[in-house]
Amino acid sequence: MITHLTKHGAMDPAVLFESPFTGAAPPGPGQIFASEQSQRLIAVIRSINDSAAPQSA
Repeated sequence: MITHLTKHGAMDPAVLFESPFTGAAPPGPGQIFASEQSQRLIAVIRSINDSAAPQSA
């Protein structure tokens, strides 16, 4: 995720259900993390995306 965010500046949480992320957990992050942790992970990704978005003056 860090590499993806560094390269692209943002990340659609849906990519967690695609390659290369599904290599370790084919069904998605729910296979590795508890439900609450998966939800927190997605919330953090969205927060990063929001802070990376250009701010209008």
